[in-house]
Amino acid sequence: MDTTDSLTAPMPIRRYPGRIAVLLGLVALADFLIFGQEPGINLFLFALAVCAGILLPATKEL
Repeated sequence: MDTTDSLTAPMPIRRYPGRIAVLLGLVALADFLIFGQEPGINLFLFALAVCAGILLPATKEL
């Protein structure tokens, strides 16, 4: 059996169009929440924002 018979066609890579905006938003949020502030609830909020920023581009179309 030849291996070329069992290979599937490559799937196209879908890029989230707003990923640069998400990155810039996270940088601005980090500047606002973290720098020059005492650690506290702001670190928790930033961690939630980073999780949302990672998961938002990873969602699948329904």
